[in-house]
Amino acid sequence: MLIKVATWDSKRERSMHWPFTVRADPSSFGQIEEVVTVLLRFVAIYSLFDSLNIVFASGVKGAGDTRFVMLMVFVFSFLGLALPTYIAMVFLRLGLMAAWTIITIYVIIVLILYGLNQPGIDF
Repeated sequence: MLIKVATWDSKRERSMHWPFTVRADPSSFGQIEEVVTVLLRFVAIYSLFDSLNIVFASGVKGAGDTRFVMLMVFVFSFLGLALPTYIAMVFLRLGLMAAWTIITIYVIIVLILYGLNQPGIDF
């Protein structure tokens, strides 16, 4: 038995892009579309892991370990997010994709650290 996979047809794709393409230059819109497609994938991954971070951080705080959450927010957000992103952007000039890669890796590492500190959960 074959399963039919939903596919985009060009008519549907054009109708979804219509509000953004009305006054856009057709030659530059293709380049923008490629970049935005990749960035939206980063946003989707980031949103998934960040929502889990909120749940795990709330669990850790609910268990009474507010000190760990405070240290994670203040220390690791600087050392694991702000500093690497600043170095990648200012000194290495790596670009937008590098910044989103760092942010996505950061949120995944934070989730793992919250999970390791979660009482009663064995990884």
